[in-house]
Amino acid sequence: MSRGCLRGRPFGGVAMFVKNRLADVTRLVTASTRYIIVQVGQLVLINVYLPCTTTPCHNEEFIDCLANILNDISNLQ
Repeated sequence: MSRGCLRGRPFGGVAMFVKNRLADVTRLVTASTRYIIVQVGQLVLINVYLPCTTTPCHNEEFIDCLANILNDISNLQ
């Protein structure tokens, strides 16, 4: 930090900000290292950090991430 601004994604994780006035109708569905799912009323928001194509086994990570998301949202109405 003393040498300048950090660039890229140095620490991992995802986040989502919700306005305070929506807090009563907001529910955290799933929080994972690669994605977060939040339900605000009837709206479902998914924030995903997909693997880079230069990462070894990126296809497997991609499919695994999407399968986990599908599994998590399958219980929502």
